[in-house]
Amino acid sequence: MVSHGYVLDLFTSTLDQVGVAEMKVIIERTGGLVVLAESFGHSIFKDSFKHVFEKGEESLGLAHNGTLKITCSKDIKIQGIIGPCTSLDKKGPVVANTMIGQWNTTSWKLCGLDKDTYLTVFFDISSSDKDPSGNVNPKVVYTNHHKIPEF
Repeated sequence: MVSHGYVLDLFTSTLDQVGVAEMKVIIERTGGLVVLAESFGHSIFKDSFKHVFEKGEESLGLAHNGTLKITCSKDIKIQGIIGPCTSLDKKGPVVANTMIGQWNTTSWKLCGLDKDTYLTVFFDISSSDKDPSGNVNPKVVYTNHHKIPEF
């Protein structure tokens, strides 16, 4: 699913035996939504379902099939990222040996994004690449590509 940019959204009306726990990882990695309600006729279910497809300022601001690429100077190394993404295994000299979250890459797949999607990137400031004065002048470039659906 992730390699094709699909998002897994789960709308269900039963509170047991749905398998949400088993699907947790794929839902999180694809940036999907989970809506659980007592019945399909419950107001929480109906309102949540409508809200996903709304347009305008009240919309969720959904986007899909995104990628994030980080390019940085040799002064720092990328340790990893935490958030709704999956590693694309693009290794390079700026990848740190320590691992946090989705690591060992400079690019990640973001299947589903909205205006409240947050990612946390961790960097390692390499002491071996400091200039003689001890100053570090890191430079980081974030490149994000995504598609916005047309309803």
